Amino acid sequence: MMKLGLRIVIGLCIAVGVAISSVGLAALEDEAAYPKKPVRLVVPHGAGSAVDLLARILAQRLGEVLGQQFLVDNRPGAAGAAGMQAVSKAPPDGYTLVISTNAPLTTSPALRKLDYSGEDFDPIVVVAQVPVVLMVNPKVDVNSISDLLALSKRTPGGLSVASGGIGSIGHFIISHMQRQLGANFVHVPYRGGVAGVTAIAAGEAQAGLLDIGSATPFIKDGRVRGLGIVGVKRATVLPDVPTLAELGVSGADIIAWVGFVAPKGTPKEIMQKLSAETARALKDPQVRRRLIIAGMEPVDGSTPESFAVFLRGEVLRWRQRVQDAGLKLE
Repeated sequence: MMKLGLRIVIGLCIAVGVAISSVGLAALEDEAAYPKKPVRLVVPHGAGSAVDLLARILAQRLGEVLGQQFLVDNRPGAAGAAGMQAVSKAPPDGYTLVISTNAPLTTSPALRKLDYSGEDFDPIVVVAQVPVVLMVNPKVDVNSISDLLALSKRTPGGLSVASGGIGSIGHFIISHMQRQLGANFVHVPYRGGVAGVTAIAAGEAQAGLLDIGSATPFIKDGRVRGLGIVGVKRATVLPDVPTLAELGVSGADIIAWVGFVAPKGTPKEIMQKLSAETARALKDPQVRRRLIIAGMEPVDGSTPESFAVFLRGEVLRWRQRVQDAGLKLE
């Protein structure tokens, strides 16, 4: 009887082991076959923005190579925080992703309390750098930073300066110029870059700091005038516009970037596949050309691991920047 009982126990252990192995194997097979249905790609910025254009270019390419649609879902608001919050609650199965600038992952969390944090996401890949442009309405008599500062100081109540929202890089640079240069600016946050640039062109705001993808068409046809680039180098698409550092504004050499992230707990195999296919797409000459024309600089060599290290450093840097700038929720 004892031997029989032992055989039954051993048999049960083997059966359980086989069942567990089968479940694990099935999970691996599912991840290898990913995607089996359309993927929702949330863009926490408005249609027509640099991030929206980038998302649509990559969604088309990923859909072609992976055999399923990548559906762009614009969720603008709160400098990207609204869309990020929605994705943070999504199932971590690889079928809801987000592509965003650094603002809702680094700047906004450093500035205010949100219903999500960077810990709620798994980094997939850094895709591109997206410069921010300082611009003015062409009817405003300003041709330089010194002109802009002088006009702001003699404008009763201050010069209205648009940004893509509270917590955006534009918001940070506006505050930085107020503190460093004594600019008399009134920050006017809009729901994304396109809305902000449109407001400047219409004269609702006199100046603004907004993403290059939204700004470039307006600058090229003369509806707004570009004064300076936020970043470490001039933008390929606007080579005649100097950096703010060239114009004497220190501390404005900030790199704005765009990356893919997924809800925390997304299988590593899925993230690796998305990262590899995105990196492959970025090497395609046609994709690169489309991104550069839209004002973006493709980033090569990013992986989930390198992005995670980079993101941790960015979170710390932005906490310090916000603290040093005395930037507070408006």
